[in-house]
Amino acid sequence: MKNNTDNKPIVYACSGCSSAAQMTNYLALQLDRKSVAEMSCIVGVGGNVKKLLHTAKSGRPIVVIDGCPLSCAKACLNNHDIQPTHHFELSKFGVAKKYHADFNLEEANKILQTLENCIISGEQKLLQEAQKPKQYKDIEIIEVSTKKQLKAFINFPLELYKGNKYYVPQLYKDIAATFDKNQNPALEFCEAKYWLAYKEGKLAGRIAGIINHKFIAQWQQPYARFGWFDFIEDENTAFALLQAAEKWARAKGMKAVHGPLGFTNFDYAGMLTAGFEELGTFATIYNFPYYPETIQKAGYKKETGWVEYKISLGTQVSEKLQKLAAIVERRLHLTSLKPTTKKEIQPFANNIFNLLNEAYAGLFGMVALNERQIEYNIKKYLSFIKPEFVSLVLDANKELAGFAITMPSLSIALQKSEGKLFPFGFLHIMKAFKKNNTADLLLVAVRKDLQGKGVNAMLMRDINLSFIKNGIAFAESNPELEDNHKVQSMWEYFDARQHKQRACFMKSL
Repeated sequence: MKNNTDNKPIVYACSGCSSAAQMTNYLALQLDRKSVAEMSCIVGVGGNVKKLLHTAKSGRPIVVIDGCPLSCAKACLNNHDIQPTHHFELSKFGVAKKYHADFNLEEANKILQTLENCIISGEQKLLQEAQKPKQYKDIEIIEVSTKKQLKAFINFPLELYKGNKYYVPQLYKDIAATFDKNQNPALEFCEAKYWLAYKEGKLAGRIAGIINHKFIAQWQQPYARFGWFDFIEDENTAFALLQAAEKWARAKGMKAVHGPLGFTNFDYAGMLTAGFEELGTFATIYNFPYYPETIQKAGYKKETGWVEYKISLGTQVSEKLQKLAAIVERRLHLTSLKPTTKKEIQPFANNIFNLLNEAYAGLFGMVALNERQIEYNIKKYLSFIKPEFVSLVLDANKELAGFAITMPSLSIALQKSEGKLFPFGFLHIMKAFKKNNTADLLLVAVRKDLQGKGVNAMLMRDINLSFIKNGIAFAESNPELEDNHKVQSMWEYFDARQHKQRACFMKSL
């Protein structure tokens, strides 16, 4: 059995003053000391402590020891949709629940031996099954090695989702640049492999395997990523693709695989789990409902999630929002800059991404952008925006305090152009910029020292005014971490409907 805590089972015990509860803690502690399992805190799971919840949802095997039929420890985990790998209830071992009495040490040690044997044999069996390569005779997996294969990799979703009215193609030019080492600076610290799946000679799926070394160094999590994962409605195709990525990751010394994620936080991420009959956006992944079902059958468990909102805008900014924005403006000596040209935004371009690094630090998987990445993203985003759809807030020293970057929705335009600028795709995009009733919120950030002080109210007021002026009736929030309540609080001033959910899934290797 491995002693590495990345693969070691986590053990939780119930709490209480009875002899049975005391015994559960003794057993959990002994399993930890024997390196059979790593003891963690069930109070943390039941009490929504983020770090402990993250541990519980890491995909490692879970052992639960309950002292009585109430199964309190198991219930706490179930409240967070976490199922134990092993559940031991001491009453089934004949342990009596007594108050004002100590547990029987001899009895406990006999049970300990049984638990230890069950856990070790169970873990070895699970590990052997997970690492045993399965044969999918009708599926051929080919590693991408030519430009022609890469083009097929990029274009596969166009065929898969042909005729689907909710799927929004990604811009081919941007995706091609993402995979180009000469253009994408993230490839300086990321390794990647790409695979295609063929069934009966026909292209049936794709997957990217990624190792972000900066993420591993910062988060101390030797996890590989999978991304750009698409497949026909055939489990074996998906399993074969995932197996290829997992085999590569294991050979590289990785302890887990999670995704769908891109090279960085600014790539496409999160598998759609709800909202399949909602129009996608150009910044997000759309997938069929069979995707999350299949990924879980492959042994993956949810690691984290995102939610999205569709905001209905009225013809006026709410009085409550206007009052709050005015108070914040006056109290914190802030001013709004409402640019009308890209030239007005350019002096703040670097500061926008530096502020974003600061504001997003600590969020799931976030690794700060370096100078080359900032330059890359300035070209990618700021050259492609409508200035009136940007709001900047400055402090008394004219330093950037917060920003919101939005743009007219490109969903319909990209559907019509199939993600291509030429020969006529750019005309659809130009039309979307000129006349549209929907906008996408791309990036919103507030300086750390001003977070929680109402700066968001100023940003939302200014953006709302611009939307009204430009005939925007609806806005898409795009993904927000489901536990990022600060961001979600922005929508209390609007008629907002939470309409989509997505998740990142993980599997231990």
